[in-house]
Amino acid sequence: MSGRVLIIDANVDRRSRVKALLMRDYFSVTAVSECADINLIVARFPPDVVLLAHSAAQNSGFSQIEQIRATLHMPHIPVMLMYDTKSAQVWADCARHLADEALDLGAPDWQIVSRLSQVIRMKEKLDSVFDRQSALDSFGFAEDGLSYPPMRPRALTLDMTDAGFSAQNAAALKTQLKRDFPMVEFVQNQSADITIVSEAALGRNSALRRIAGLHRDRRRDRAMVGPVIMGVNRIANPETTHRMLELGADDVISGDFEIAEIAPRLRRLGWSRHFAQATEAATSNNLQAALRDPLTGLHNRRYALNYLKGLMAKQSFNQHVTVMMADLDNFKGVNDRYGHGVGDMVLREAADRICAVLRGSDLVARIGGEEFLVVVGDADTLTATMIAERIRQAIADKPFGQSDGLAIEVSISVGVTHRPLSGSDHQPDALMQEADRALYVAKDSGRNQVQFSPDQLH
Repeated sequence: MSGRVLIIDANVDRRSRVKALLMRDYFSVTAVSECADINLIVARFPPDVVLLAHSAAQNSGFSQIEQIRATLHMPHIPVMLMYDTKSAQVWADCARHLADEALDLGAPDWQIVSRLSQVIRMKEKLDSVFDRQSALDSFGFAEDGLSYPPMRPRALTLDMTDAGFSAQNAAALKTQLKRDFPMVEFVQNQSADITIVSEAALGRNSALRRIAGLHRDRRRDRAMVGPVIMGVNRIANPETTHRMLELGADDVISGDFEIAEIAPRLRRLGWSRHFAQATEAATSNNLQAALRDPLTGLHNRRYALNYLKGLMAKQSFNQHVTVMMADLDNFKGVNDRYGHGVGDMVLREAADRICAVLRGSDLVARIGGEEFLVVVGDADTLTATMIAERIRQAIADKPFGQSDGLAIEVSISVGVTHRPLSGSDHQPDALMQEADRALYVAKDSGRNQVQFSPDQLH
């Protein structure tokens, strides 16, 4: 995963070395020696992560972190303190000044790149939460107390069953977490905010199986942000780290680590979960009736248009938005043959199947009788094609109503448009019309297929 990285470091050799490393892996990098007003740079170059030299942060009294946390629209940008020489002071400063973690520049290149990719992925999940909150605000449903970092959440539960921590290390971790979560609690084999899974405790295959099972349970529940999964890969094997992430871990800590190193990561994971839960509760409390479809539980057309409008307003550099119109084929025949009660069951199950194959940051809404709108943020054409095809397969590959003794064959046609956010003059309605025209092509070409807007190659 690439992303936008801002490096702040007065040491020109180190700054150039880190920039070269990241650009080799296709990160977009801006590097500066100092920054009196970080908000000015953030406005011109919205980063996914800020790499701040520990020495530069000390010299400024950590003012850059304070400035980022005070911004209105991007207080969740992760800040990582870079260091060459390992020191307990670095991690103490992370905890004290609300940096997200420290980045050891002496680590192997793959570990540095992997760590940045993980941090950016977590930040993108928070982006989607902020987008949802903006949609709330646009309807006049702004909630007091929805801020990041959250207003001192007191409680945090961690399932330590498979963490592999000694009693001494667990006690030390609890002590550190209590500074930010006074009511932190460690549990065994219980539902928790964060579950830690270690390959050292379970063995590699069992740890991967456990992570996959936790992720499957989370997707089945269809919560906007479910329980958080942290993987521990003490052997620092890149294949194991990548596999944990592929199977659903939100974060993976690799290699030997001190308790002081894991605490800031858990703090950010805890903050993210609390913030997402608060936003989800606000959405549920204020907009359940107005902005959700009562049959499927999906968002409706009104919410989706505002969400898409907010996404288009970002005008982010080198990012795209994908809009899909998906329509169940010959659905009238289902109602005519089986009745509207069975038709409603098919619609609910279709909504569940579509949700199951989307990413957590994607949006699906029911906008008509058997028509769905899917909005995919920041995906290339190949990814957009894969997601559209997964939607088609999810509907067509398995009959509906099997739990009721039925076997109803249903298919879906999907029309797709894929446009850049930056410099685009397209409005949400226009994008939906483009996707709708592609949908008509799919229908006219025999149904049960994916078609892009005619002017787009795929």
